[in-house]
Amino acid sequence: MKKALVLLSVLLLLSALAGCGINKKISEEVSEQIAEGILGEAGKGKVDVDIEDGKIKFKGEDGSEMTIGEDKWPQGGAADQIPEFAKGKIASASNSAKAAMIQIGEVDEQEYLQYVEELKKAGFDRNASSYADDQSKMYSAFKGEDVWVMVNYGGDTMIITVEIKS
Repeated sequence: MKKALVLLSVLLLLSALAGCGINKKISEEVSEQIAEGILGEAGKGKVDVDIEDGKIKFKGEDGSEMTIGEDKWPQGGAADQIPEFAKGKIASASNSAKAAMIQIGEVDEQEYLQYVEELKKAGFDRNASSYADDQSKMYSAFKGEDVWVMVNYGGDTMIITVEIKS
């Protein structure tokens, strides 16, 4: 009887802690440690991983950083090379010093075309390439020698990719 009472008390305590978010925090910590181990081994260097509120942040020992899962326009890094797109709803974003990708929903074709014009005005017109069919559109170009952008549009979704080549 005493063992059953102790077991019941422990279960109630764990349930209460889980309700307070402790379980989520422990799960995040374990996931971070596993990811750090795998990424560190794969890259042969230390990688710090922080999982919080649906976002995953990576930081390398060289100071490079990348965030995945943002639902707002990324600040800093490669994202600073392109004009901010203020329409639609950001579904996800990843950003680092050398590359960024932003996926935006609820975008109409006219907004896509206006953004392509903004890119051209911002200097993304070197080695330009475009494609269009009934269902999708794409524009890519360089700004100078080193900064490349590609914008894909289909349905109501636009994906912007920017890469710094140097």
